[in-house]
Amino acid sequence: MSAFRRAFLGTVGRRLHAGALAATGAATGLAAYAASPIARSEASLADDNAPAAEHPPGTWSSWMGFAPPKAALSATEWRPLKLSSVTWKTHDTVLLRFNFPKYWDVSGMECASYLLARAPCGSLRPDGTRAFVVRPYTPSHVTVGYLELVIKVYEDGKLSRYIGNLRRGSTMDFRGPIMKLPIVENQYEQVGLVAGGTGITPMLQVAKRILLNPTDTTKVSLLYGSKTEDDIILREEIDELARQHPDQFQVTYVLDTPPAGWTGGSGHMSTALLREKLPAASSPNSKVLVCGPPGMMKAVSGPMDYENKENPQGPLEGQLKEIGFVASQVCKF
Repeated sequence: MSAFRRAFLGTVGRRLHAGALAATGAATGLAAYAASPIARSEASLADDNAPAAEHPPGTWSSWMGFAPPKAALSATEWRPLKLSSVTWKTHDTVLLRFNFPKYWDVSGMECASYLLARAPCGSLRPDGTRAFVVRPYTPSHVTVGYLELVIKVYEDGKLSRYIGNLRRGSTMDFRGPIMKLPIVENQYEQVGLVAGGTGITPMLQVAKRILLNPTDTTKVSLLYGSKTEDDIILREEIDELARQHPDQFQVTYVLDTPPAGWTGGSGHMSTALLREKLPAASSPNSKVLVCGPPGMMKAVSGPMDYENKENPQGPLEGQLKEIGFVASQVCKF
C-alpha cells in the first residue's frame, strides 16, 4: 500500500462516525469499515486483490483499491448542506464547517477550483420572498465528510452578512466545483501567489497541492496582505508549510498597520516588493496567481471582467504589467 493511500485511509478513517467504527470492531481506518455490512449497504468496495478489470490502470481505483468516495457537491445542481460549526478567526472573518450527507463523502473539488454559494437575502420579490444572492468561494484545503470555508463578513455585503449571522443547524445551498486553473505537477518552475484578506484560500489550496506532492519541485512564493497582524488568516497553516518546505516555499506578510518591530512588509503591495519576491517576469516557465479585495486587485493586476463571458480575466493592468508580466503569465481569482 502506498504512503499516500495509507495517509488517505487514515484521514477518512478519522472522519468516520464512531458508531460505524464500533459496529465493525475496528479502531480506525476505512479498510476495516469497508468490510462491514454497513459499508456494503452504502457502496461496493473492492479489496487489493480484486481483478484488474475492476480497477483500470491510471484510475483512482487502480491505486486506492476501491471506488472513489461519492462527491457531495454537483456542478449542475444546487445542494443544501447543514452548518455544523462556526468559529470566528478574527473580528470580521469566520470559519464555517458544513457537513456532507455521509462522513466519508468528499467535495469532488480539484485544484484550483471554486464553488458557488447562495442564500435568499436579495431584493424583495412581489410574492414576499427574497431573491437569491450568489457568490463564489474557495475552500483552502480538501476535506472528507465536510466542507470548510473561511469568509470575510463585510458590512455592506449581502451574502457575507447573511452568512455571518448563520447558526449551527442552518442550511445553505452550494454548487460546484467549477475549475479555475488546473494545477499540474511540475508544469511551472515557479509559482507566485499574491493574496489579500480571504483571498488566501485559493492561494493556500494551490500551495498545498504543490508542496504536499513529494515529486513536484515547483518553487512557490506567497505575498499575503492584511490590515494588522491579528488579521492574518490561516497563519498557523501557512507557517507550518513554510517550516516543512523551507527551500520550496517562501512567505512574505504585508501589513497595512504593522506593530513595533515588525520585520515583514508594510503598507500596500509595492511594485518593488512584487518585483523582489515574485518569479521574474522574464521567466517563460512561471505563473502568478492573484486573489484579494477589489482595491488590491485593481492595483496589482487589474480587476476581473465578470460580464465578459469570453474573457472574464479582463486585461492585465496594474503593477504586474508594469514590471513586465503578460496576460498569459497571470491568473486572477
